[in-house]
Amino acid sequence: MSTLWVVKSKGDVFLGVRASGGRRGWSFSEVRELEPGELRNRAVLALETHPQVYFARETLTKGPKEILALQAEDKVREAGFFTGAFRVVFHRLSEGPVNLEVGLLALDPGGVEELVQRLGKVQARLKGIYHETLALAYLGAQWSREPVLTARLSEEGLWLVVSEGGHPTYMRFQAVDEFLGLEGMPIEENVLAVLDYYERFFGKPIRYLFPCGPYRDRLGEMGHLEILSPHLENFKVREEDLLTYPELFGAVLIPNDYNLLPETHRHFLQALEWVRYVGGLLFVLTILNYGLFAYFYHRNKSLDFEVFHISRTLEARLTELRKKYPADQVEKLKTYLELKKKFETQPRMDEFLWWLAQKLPKGTKVAQVEVKKVGPAAYKMKLGFVFEGPLGPARKAFYRFFDEIKKRAHIEGSRFDYDEFKKQARFELEVGL
Repeated sequence: MSTLWVVKSKGDVFLGVRASGGRRGWSFSEVRELEPGELRNRAVLALETHPQVYFARETLTKGPKEILALQAEDKVREAGFFTGAFRVVFHRLSEGPVNLEVGLLALDPGGVEELVQRLGKVQARLKGIYHETLALAYLGAQWSREPVLTARLSEEGLWLVVSEGGHPTYMRFQAVDEFLGLEGMPIEENVLAVLDYYERFFGKPIRYLFPCGPYRDRLGEMGHLEILSPHLENFKVREEDLLTYPELFGAVLIPNDYNLLPETHRHFLQALEWVRYVGGLLFVLTILNYGLFAYFYHRNKSLDFEVFHISRTLEARLTELRKKYPADQVEKLKTYLELKKKFETQPRMDEFLWWLAQKLPKGTKVAQVEVKKVGPAAYKMKLGFVFEGPLGPARKAFYRFFDEIKKRAHIEGSRFDYDEFKKQARFELEVGL
């Protein structure tokens, strides 16, 4: 059974709940405020709460993980939702022979970086960072496979999240007007707008509503929508807490693919966990070592005599070797062996370029080859290629060539551009040898 804390920022402190359990069920403590220091050495799931988030269901062409990430970024750029930097994550929903459907979420990375810094200062064991809308979506998805509208009303605004088939499909946020406040919030108009949009663009009516949040009583009756009450067999939780802070409880249901924690931080935490295990093992070995010390002490006495006898024999033989092989000949041999070893460890650029030429897709022209030495036995190469033809064959040629390069070199960067007017694709690679 695993235990962790699910938290979200609330000013200088955190609002959180302790969750214990796993796939078979979860039990939760009461929601309370937590000082950052209370999370020291605790396993933590953190929720990002900034409302500027983009979500969509998209279709991607199957390929390596790096290529899927590039496609996902292109989808977000095409939407024009962000003008600056953004971070994107996606979760596979279904898969076909050529394409796969994903749920795609993107946001400004600033909120994630802030959480990493705050929790890193108190040495919390950060297991993941997820956006709170996904927690609302996956909690609402527990009620029905049909479309469910989860509406959370708080002092910040109104989140309207639709789930269908166990996964989120649509999200919308309406901020509270700083002058009108909650009293001036057009709640019913926003709900009706989502109902109308979903039926027109997704082709299905929404029948169920799950109202939640600190001000859920202001949601009231919504026409023909059936109000869902919280009832989860695998959740042990106070009903009032679940209705008021649903995002803290739905966080444990989010697939790990939506984890916003940077890759470098994930690797660091994995290494830290190994250090913990190794530390415990070393402690056990230390205790065992004391028990074996007495045995090896007596054994060592007899070995001392054997070592002394062997060392005297070696000294006699070394004296004979020095007479047969002068020091200057030995130095020449050492120099030769060192040069031979250096030569054998150098990358063969001629062999690699010949291999590269054999793997070029038909119709591809080399536009750029730059080689730079970055170490005693390491090189960096910049490669540029041009492919004349339609987008489909160009993309497939790029995928095949990308996979071939990965077998012989470390890919440090890639770029794929297509000029629709010229019917010309250009792809660039940075590789390390």
